Amino acid sequence: MNHSLALARTLAAMTATLVVAGALLGCAAGAATCRESSASAPRSTLENKGESRAHGPRLAAFRHVFRLDFVVSTTDASKPVSSSTYTLNLEEERGGELHLGSNVALSSNARQDVGLKIHCEYEMVGDDLLLHNSTEMSSFDDPPSVHKIATSGDAVLAPGKLALIDSLEDPTSHRRYEVAVTATKLR
Repeated sequence: MNHSLALARTLAAMTATLVVAGALLGCAAGAATCRESSASAPRSTLENKGESRAHGPRLAAFRHVFRLDFVVSTTDASKPVSSSTYTLNLEEERGGELHLGSNVALSSNARQDVGLKIHCEYEMVGDDLLLHNSTEMSSFDDPPSVHKIATSGDAVLAPGKLALIDSLEDPTSHRRYEVAVTATKLR
């Protein structure tokens, strides 16, 4: 009789464990379905950081990936327009940078990076990208000094269309610099 009672208790415990496991699996599957169907719904700050109040850490939400093709053009009154292209692949809400230039000696114990630096990140606004960017262009002049121009701002990009994001004129050299970008969806 004790053996039958022990067996019945074991079966009851196993059944309860299976019911709880099934419920948890059902909740996990339901949560995944719910997340997929409400991808465009606003999320709380806590959920945006990869956690939910009820379940703790969760898988990262789906983020778009775009290729950003930059065209940097320089116009000088005495020369034809010159342009260079650069590409960054970025995931939504993740920053990226490109640096191009040299590290020059200002004195025997001081060095400085000069050249082009572009930092950006984006977030989706409907079908468009809201690009947060900063651009810095610097050069080394004699006597040892660094000449720098910089911008920082936001721009709305329609995927597949070229958009001007920066336009500056150097007051010393009267060169005009323009930075344009095209966003191409990768995922």
